[in-house]
Amino acid sequence: MGRPIAKRLLEAGFKLTAYDRDRGKAKELIRYGATVAESVLELSSSCDVLFSCLPSDEAVLSTYGGPDGAFANAQPAIFAATGKRVRDLPITKLGLS
Repeated sequence: MGRPIAKRLLEAGFKLTAYDRDRGKAKELIRYGATVAESVLELSSSCDVLFSCLPSDEAVLSTYGGPDGAFANAQPAIFAATGKRVRDLPITKLGLS
């Protein structure tokens, strides 16, 4: 789901930096004009909007939370959204309390 959305954003003229745990999947977007971040930290420290399509609550937690997560070095006014319904994931687990 994430790559089709990213492709549409690029085709509409938006600047986009991609990251995927499977680097090959992120690299597929280069031909549409995307750049690829080496890590979640690199991505989140350089963007204003962070959109993710992750398969589980655990993936959301590991991507956004902890010392290497997206929120560790995010821009102060970052807007983050996930394309999956996060069920029982307290905000405190992401270190935002």
